[in-house]
Amino acid sequence: MQTRFAVLAAAAAAALVIGSGSETVVADGVITTTGASITAGEGDTVEGDVFLEPCALPATPPVLPPLGLLPTQPGFEGALAPFAPIVLSEDIDFDASTDTMLSGDTYEFASYTVIDGATISYDGPVTLLVDGDVTLNGSIVTTANSADIVIRCSGTLRIGDLGGTPVTGVRASGGGSDVTIIARQAIETGVPVIVPLPISAPGGKGIENPPGGTSCRISAVSGAVSVIALGLSSDDESGVTLFRTEVESGTTRVQIGATDFVSLTNASLASNSGGMTVQAFGGDVTTESLRLRGALGDVLVQAGGTADLGIDSQLSAVAADLRIDALGGDLLVGGASVIDADDGSSVGFPSAGDGAIELSASNDVRFSGGTRVVSLGAGDITVRAHGRDVELEPDGSSETTFLTQQTAGNIVLDAARNVHFNGFSYIACRTGNGIIRAFAGDFAQTGKTYVSCGGDVDARASGSITAQSFEVGTAGPNPYIVGANVLLVASGDISLTTDFVTAMGSALEIFARGRVTLSGAFEGAQSLEVISHNGPIIVRGSTLTTDGDFDDDFEGDLNIETFGLRDARIDATNATIRSGDREDYAEDVSLTVHAGSTQINSFVLPKVVKIKLNEKNPEKSFFAASGFFDTGRDEVAAAGPATIQVGDLSIEANLVVKGRNFTFKNEMLKFKLKPSRAGSSRAKFRLSLKGDLQGMVPDEGPVTIRFTTQSADGSGTVSVDRGQYKLGRKRGALTAPSLFPFKVKATHKGSGKDTLQLLAGLTTDGGTPETAPDVVINYNGLIEFTIPSAEFQRKGDNYTAKSPPSAPGVRVLVLNFKKEQVTLKAAGLDLGPIPAGPEAASIHVALGDAANTVVVRMAPAGKSFKY
Repeated sequence: MQTRFAVLAAAAAAALVIGSGSETVVADGVITTTGASITAGEGDTVEGDVFLEPCALPATPPVLPPLGLLPTQPGFEGALAPFAPIVLSEDIDFDASTDTMLSGDTYEFASYTVIDGATISYDGPVTLLVDGDVTLNGSIVTTANSADIVIRCSGTLRIGDLGGTPVTGVRASGGGSDVTIIARQAIETGVPVIVPLPISAPGGKGIENPPGGTSCRISAVSGAVSVIALGLSSDDESGVTLFRTEVESGTTRVQIGATDFVSLTNASLASNSGGMTVQAFGGDVTTESLRLRGALGDVLVQAGGTADLGIDSQLSAVAADLRIDALGGDLLVGGASVIDADDGSSVGFPSAGDGAIELSASNDVRFSGGTRVVSLGAGDITVRAHGRDVELEPDGSSETTFLTQQTAGNIVLDAARNVHFNGFSYIACRTGNGIIRAFAGDFAQTGKTYVSCGGDVDARASGSITAQSFEVGTAGPNPYIVGANVLLVASGDISLTTDFVTAMGSALEIFARGRVTLSGAFEGAQSLEVISHNGPIIVRGSTLTTDGDFDDDFEGDLNIETFGLRDARIDATNATIRSGDREDYAEDVSLTVHAGSTQINSFVLPKVVKIKLNEKNPEKSFFAASGFFDTGRDEVAAAGPATIQVGDLSIEANLVVKGRNFTFKNEMLKFKLKPSRAGSSRAKFRLSLKGDLQGMVPDEGPVTIRFTTQSADGSGTVSVDRGQYKLGRKRGALTAPSLFPFKVKATHKGSGKDTLQLLAGLTTDGGTPETAPDVVINYNGLIEFTIPSAEFQRKGDNYTAKSPPSAPGVRVLVLNFKKEQVTLKAAGLDLGPIPAGPEAASIHVALGDAANTVVVRMAPAGKSFKY
């Protein structure tokens, strides 16, 4: 095996001995290898190499894979029809206490009451128009084919409970016969007495209901069933309350609908051919001990408020898909609820759907109490919290909630904020992918939680990604992640204390904008890559390996690399890092720290920021900012998905073309991006926010503005004072970008007569140093000037070097610490031919130990190349 150490730095390096307990520091980069074993695999043809580069040259880090956009939550499907007034020709009450046979017809009554378990039979289709209440302590039945039952009442419909003897309700027993029940106010079933007492309902009252089995039934042996409460009473809340009730359709769809709430307790809902719809348009859907089953048609449950699937509720769809939406609140699934979907093949049905499951909420989606969500079909399991978090078990739980896809589909977890696994929770796909997105927060695993997929695992967070045991610092049980390929991406930090993270098929990739801390075993079948944009990488005591035992011609490496803007180091103390042996080409091992210079590619430069937080009316708070968005070295494609972040507030946008501009607008945000006409990377932006910004956007101290498009990712940080900021008004108020050009002009005259003008801003600590720093300026790798401190003259807050001897060609260089600017004018240069079109150019400025590089795109203008 060949081993070589590449140290790319101007300073001399001390010797580095792998595993000997030594430490090498080159300039400001550090790789610590105390007690480490770092080796490359052996190949029959070519052996692997080990590269340790503690101070590699500045480089642009790879663009983090984007989060994308959180899909819009779907709305209600369909609507409840308006209630047509009932006008009676005469005021007649219907009262029955004995079995009665009547002809099928349309009947009008002021009220309709059946007591003592009596059965009212109709020999044909019957329509009952009741201007008051319908109270059944008995049954309504049709026995003929095509004999529908339609009950429309202007009051409340109640089906009472006779203590189990006999079962009461509504039944169409003939072929092709539907049951339709519509109440202008409420529908209540399973109530124990004729006189309506308060019943258990969301926001309502409560009574003791007798225990036992089914007390009433609404069914159509060969037809559809509709139970609809329009809740038009002004007296109290009205909805559908089914207690100890069976609702069954033999051949078509079951519909339960309410303008207000739906409450299902100890109920059984079944559609044997046609699916199921449960909708509470203005309130909650709550269940407890519910059995809901749809077949050969989709199952849809929608709540205008919260959907609360309580203890022992079981929902399933056979040969169909299942969807649950909480359109105005949380989706809560607790107490061993079972939600499954099947394509039908496992039980002999022809496939009428993928067997997909989709669960969504406008706020949180929370699973607790050992919930099971299972798909037996080929469809995906999709969970989306459009406003807040997705949580598998609450913090501190020792229960197991699991989501499993047992055939070929994926599991997708999307959260507007955080995705949290707690207790012993997990997601598992037999052959599909696990896809996790925390769009404005963290992905966290706490406890013996895991992600296990036969396909890929792809988890991304705008905040951090963490995995740890129940208590930090304790010995296991720890989480784990396994997939064919594993990709973990965080715009913040990544901290993983795991049993193992394994990519069984090919690549394990861990990308973070901030700090990366790994503890455990990490293996990529063919390659492993750990990258930090702006922090250290800590792998103390961990094992990082690639298998390499493949017969194909794939050549993957084991790469650990930090661009180290905040803390340029890799700590591999007591770590085992080894690439696998290969039949032909063994893989290399690289540990690289890009130190000594901060390189900026794309940035936000705010010129003006205004913030006003309204404590009395938070929704009237506002934020406004304008300035420049430099889109970086590459030609930008601004249209399409974008993320706009201000402080801790993150908004997913879709930028559309409007004239020469790119715009986005919703109820909170207005945003406009105006590209440069010349084709440079300097675009102008303007944004405003209006709404509740409390706790997310401060009006004092640092505020970061960040824009992420499909091809650019830039940010800027300023310090606001009493809700105000203006570029250049107060020294030290700009934190980032640390270097930014106002103007660059390279004029190409040829024959050594080229000129260069540069005006750039830079960050300072807010003061003027006692002596000038040494200065190095490099333009695009074509020319470099080095001017020592002694060649500057001070006047107030300015240091000026005129025609300095150390830098032939420099006419004047001014360091203005009051304006936080550097100005360069140089002539008699050879800058080569003028570029044919807009191209990237790098500008490097070092003031003493503070070195920064910015890469921008400049455009030709006559004989000049300008920014």
